[in-house]
Amino acid sequence: SKTESYKTQLEIANAKAKKLLNDREQLISTVSHDLKTPLSTIVGYSELLSNSDLNTKQKHYNKNIKSSSEYISKLVQDLLDFTKIEAGKIVVEPIPFSLSVVIDEVAKNIQAVYSQKEIDLRINIDPEFTKNIVTDPFRLRQILSNLIGNAYKFTLKGSIAIEAKIIDENVSISVIDTGIGIKESSQKIVFEEFTQANDGIEKIFGGTGLGLTIAKKMAETLNGTLKLESKFGYGSTFTIQFPLVWASEQFSMSQAMQGCADVPFAQAVMCLLTEDLQAALHHLDKAHAKQPESAYTLTLRGVVKHMLADHAGAVNDLNVAGRSYKKNVMWKAFQFPDPGARLLVRVDGG
Repeated sequence: SKTESYKTQLEIANAKAKKLLNDREQLISTVSHDLKTPLSTIVGYSELLSNSDLNTKQKHYNKNIKSSSEYISKLVQDLLDFTKIEAGKIVVEPIPFSLSVVIDEVAKNIQAVYSQKEIDLRINIDPEFTKNIVTDPFRLRQILSNLIGNAYKFTLKGSIAIEAKIIDENVSISVIDTGIGIKESSQKIVFEEFTQANDGIEKIFGGTGLGLTIAKKMAETLNGTLKLESKFGYGSTFTIQFPLVWASEQFSMSQAMQGCADVPFAQAVMCLLTEDLQAALHHLDKAHAKQPESAYTLTLRGVVKHMLADHAGAVNDLNVAGRSYKKNVMWKAFQFPDPGARLLVRVDGG
C-alpha cells in the first residue's frame, strides 16, 4: 500500500540522515584531534623561542606564529566541544570553588591578550561570593571565556563590566560591553551554530560562529540559562544564570596544611593552590632534601622555578627529572596552576 511505501521511504531517509550526522561527527572529531597534536607542538616551540635570545624582527615573527596557532587551536577546541555537545557526551563535575577567583582569572587572562585595546575592565562581585559555591568550574570557565572573549573582540574601545550577584536563589553573571552590538533581527539566531550576528562580521573579526552556541549549551548543562540584551552600535549584555548551591563546608587552607604538616610535597601543592610560589619552592626544597631522586618533586620544582623566572634552575631540575623518568628526549607543555600559564620544558632521557 501507499502508506507502507511512504513509511519505508521515511525509514530509509531517517537512516541516511542519522548516518550523515554520525559521519559528520566522526569527521570533525578525527580532523580536530589530528590537528591538535601539531598545533600543540607549534605553540610549544613558539613559547620556547620567546624565552630565547631573539632580535626585534624575530620576536615579531614568533609572536605572529604563536598568536595564529593559538587562534586555530581555539577553533579546533570549539569544534571538539560542539561535537561532544551534539553527541550528549559533556560530563558535568560539580565541586566547591571560589566564583570570584574564577571570574577574576578568566577576565585578567583575556584582558592581557587584548592589552593593546583601550578598554576599561570593571569587575563587581557580590561580597556573598567570598564563600565557595558548587557547580562545574571548568564548564563555567568555558562559558566565561567565550563571553568575555567576545566582549573584547567586538569592543574597539570603551569598557567591559562583569557583574556577579544573587537573583532569586540563582547565581547571575553579566558581561556588559560597549562594543558594536547586535541587530535586533539577528538576536534570535545568534546562539545557532555556525552563525555570525551581523553581515560580514567573520571577515573583520574572524571566528566560526560556535562560541555562543557552546556557551548556551554549557549553561544548560549547568541547569542554567544564557540570555542576551543588545542595541546595535551601543553594546551587548550577556547574562548567565544557574542555581546557587553553597559549599556545605568552606575549605580551610591552614587546616589542610596542618593535616599534612609532615609532607613537604603536599604542603607545596597547597601553597600553589593559593599561588604562593615562594612558599611552594621552600617546601619543594625540603621535599627534595628528603628524596633527592623523586622525579615528581623535581618536575614540580622545575615548573615553580620557571614561574619565578629561574629558567636555568628549571631546566636543570627538569632534565634530572627526565633521567629519573628514563624517557627519551621529548617536549612537554605544563599548564599549572592555571590554564593561562604555559610552560615548555625539555625532559632529557637517561
